[in-house]
Amino acid sequence: MEITPVRLRPHWPCRFVGWGAWFRCLAAGAALTAPWVDAPAAGVIRIGQSLPDSPESYKISTSIGYATNALVESVNALGGIDGRVIELVTLKDDGTASGYARNVTRLLEDEQVLAVVNCTGDARCLEGQRLVREHDAALVGAMSGVPALHVSDGHVFPVRADYPAEAKALARQLATIGVATATVLTDGHSLPIKRDALAEAMRSSGIATTVVEVKADKTSIGRALDHLMMPPINALMLDLGAASLAVTGELLQEKAPELPAVIASLADPELTLSIGIFRGRTYGFTSVVPNPESQTSALATAFRQDLVNAPFGISYAGLEAYLNLRVVIEALRSIDKVPTRSTLLNVLRASPSMTIGELAVSPVGQASGAPARVGLGVISARGIVLE
Repeated sequence: MEITPVRLRPHWPCRFVGWGAWFRCLAAGAALTAPWVDAPAAGVIRIGQSLPDSPESYKISTSIGYATNALVESVNALGGIDGRVIELVTLKDDGTASGYARNVTRLLEDEQVLAVVNCTGDARCLEGQRLVREHDAALVGAMSGVPALHVSDGHVFPVRADYPAEAKALARQLATIGVATATVLTDGHSLPIKRDALAEAMRSSGIATTVVEVKADKTSIGRALDHLMMPPINALMLDLGAASLAVTGELLQEKAPELPAVIASLADPELTLSIGIFRGRTYGFTSVVPNPESQTSALATAFRQDLVNAPFGISYAGLEAYLNLRVVIEALRSIDKVPTRSTLLNVLRASPSMTIGELAVSPVGQASGAPARVGLGVISARGIVLE
């Protein structure tokens, strides 16, 4: 079955319970301008997410959307949660922190979701943290490593590790393979803590590191790429948003600047974009989930089976979003009465670890003393993913 992505209007809610209803909502959302809101029907568990709607981030949002929809379809096909149907309300925003905050407010107040999942971007996730605290709800699955999200406040359950933990794992690996010099290329898309964590981890591992700041335009990034190897470096560390990666991809097609032997990144949703841009080179990265194409991972296998009709969702970002929603679903399964925000929060707070596939997942990340997963992956110059 071929699935053609359709762009939603900002703020248009699509309540996923199955692919047929989803496509009807997509068609309506593409044609209509007035959103509609109603309370969850009896026997319905409503979960929400808001994804950025821009040309640069569209691939990421599409992957997350299809991955989470496929999981909802799979769970509902087996009877839902104790006979209750899951409704996934997905809103599209303009990619800004304020746009995300407006949608999260709507999800919590108008759509009456039990939990919000899969925030992307540092500033956006911090806005989500603020709002779930105000509404006494849960934010599960922060696709950001900002340490403030890992403070155990009982409302944010990031699942993944924070930036310092990821950066240390990556730096150790790069030092092991002999990297001695590196440049961190940053555009300010993430908060400074990410850039600083990368630089500090590299230097602590004995790697001489320079930070180069760029803007998301051809002039700035082109100048940085032209001067990147003067003097030569062993590794290029990426801290770039979707807009900068799009520009970088165009520049690499137009000319062939000399690049270091190793390109590396932390586990960002933008990894979905940057891997394709730097094909043909060794690309190292941290990963908070297994390789989605892994034949030995139970989680990855279940993921691909659920997405057999939605191949657009098969990516690292898609699998991370899928895992985050699985955490919510597993928590809901342990509630023996009608779930509420309060009962869901209590279960998540009382779950230092849960097993999903082969992973021992801690909803609160590493704050509980059980470190969140930080894997290391490499895409070879031949395009083979190794982990």
